[in-house]
Formats: sequence, C-alpha cells, structure tokens
Amino acid sequence: MAILNMEEEVGFQGEVPENHQEFTATEIQELLSLFLVNDGPPSSGSDSQGSIPTSAACSTNDDERKLRRMISNRESARRSRCRKKRHLEDLTNEVNRLMIQNRELKDQLGRILSRRHMVLRENDWLWMESVGLRARLSDLCRIFAVMQ
Repeated sequence: MAILNMEEEVGFQGEVPENHQEFTATEIQELLSLFLVNDGPPSSGSDSQGSIPTSAACSTNDDERKLRRMISNRESARRSRCRKKRHLEDLTNEVNRLMIQNRELKDQLGRILSRRHMVLRENDWLWMESVGLRARLSDLCRIFAVMQ
C-alpha cells in the first residue's frame, strides 16, 4: 500500500505539516469498512438491546459522513491548489509576454525617435538650402531687371 504525499502528487511547494498524508483508495475502503457495523439482522430482544445497534448505526453513519466530508474537503483543497498554481503560471506567462512586448515597443520607439531626429535635421538643411536658393533667385531677378 503506497501512501501518497501531497507534495509529490501535485508538486505543491508550500508549508505542509510533516505528518500530513493523503489516503489511497484502498486505505479509504479499509477505513470505511472499520466504520460499518455488519452484525447481521437486529435481534428481537428488548428495547435496550435494539437501541444499541441503532445508536451504533447512527454513529457509524455520522462517522462515515465525516470521513467522506474530510476526503471531499481534501480533494477540494487539492483542486483549489491546482487552480491557484495554474493561475500563478498564467500570470507569470502574461508578465513575461508583457515584458517582451514592452521591450519591443521601447525598441520601436527608439527607432522612431532616431528617424524623427534625422528627418528634423534634413528638414533644417532643406530649409537653409531653400533660403539660399531664394536669395540667389532674388539676386538673379534683380540682375535680369537691370539688364532690361
């Protein structure tokens, strides 16, 4: 009979008490069989004898319900841990994706700013050239006017 440790089963890496163990299916069946009273049909004796098996049966039913509830709670807690782990992995993946996207956007912004700077310099150069060409044209127009 192998006893499963919660850390090994789901890779849980939190604080778990040293003596905390999961039940195997076989162990659960053994525990349930301990709680079940199977003394055969109730005897037709006095009321006091008839009430003992009924009380034991109620106690057995309560114990069985408690055991099932405990097992259900453990399984629910395991599923909850799995969901939390999956959610954390999803968030970590999203953080990584957003960091990559942020880096790409910063690189793209750097290229755009560099191109803008280059265009502004070219624009300044063209403006200065146009000022020079206008002055030259103005001079040529005056010369042409004088020649006529």
